[in-house]
Amino acid sequence: IRIFMGPTPENTVQQYTEAVGRTKIPPYWSLGFQLCKFGYN
Repeated sequence: IRIFMGPTPENTVQQYTEAVGRTKIPPYWSLGFQLCKFGYN
């Protein structure tokens, strides 16, 4: 168990991401098909 403590929430998140690594942004195609009622007539 790891406990991350910092003076600010930003510092705590920074400590966490240093320990476990950052995630990569997924490619656009992996987000799936999205359709909104404002996108068609």
